[in-house]
Amino acid sequence: MTFQTPEEMLETIQSGVDLYSPSTCIYLFVYNEEGSICEYYVDNDEAEKLSQMDDYWGAHLGTGGWIHDTAEYLRENYGYDNPEDRALGFCKDTYTIADWIVARGVED
Repeated sequence: MTFQTPEEMLETIQSGVDLYSPSTCIYLFVYNEEGSICEYYVDNDEAEKLSQMDDYWGAHLGTGGWIHDTAEYLRENYGYDNPEDRALGFCKDTYTIADWIVARGVED
């Protein structure tokens, strides 16, 4: 899966599609209602095991992920006046990775 813009990547994740990049071992999923995204390092062996499960991968991961908050979340929860959208910033840095795959489809 490839993306034309960072916004397209962010919208895909925020719609409920989890992404994984085998080349970078980055796993991404939407973290909260405001659209923040969570990033985990998942090596390819672990990704293979997770792909055999019927649940989304995040349910089987412990602590250790990084949260990239949206500006909306930072405004609502911390009162920032003009916060940087960290979720979009992360996507700006990673949307050109060419090997994104769907780790989980959109939930019903």
